[in-house]
Amino acid sequence: MFHRESKQKLGLESFQVEDWQKLVNHVGFVCLAYSLLSILRQKCGGSIGDVKFDLQDHVYGISSSADTFEQKLAY
Repeated sequence: MFHRESKQKLGLESFQVEDWQKLVNHVGFVCLAYSLLSILRQKCGGSIGDVKFDLQDHVYGISSSADTFEQKLAY
């Protein structure tokens, strides 16, 4: 589960570096994010991806897909 969700939901697969320390740091942060999302998942239910997107919506104040579209246009 960790490997699949880390690659699909947390960006482990799409990160490319040439420096070994940056790779180690990135994997460490992915592990930390997965751990924190797992704790939230136990309290809220759903999958790691659901918790991640709900958290992003809460942090960025996105309440609907229309809001998401308008925010992306604003950037």
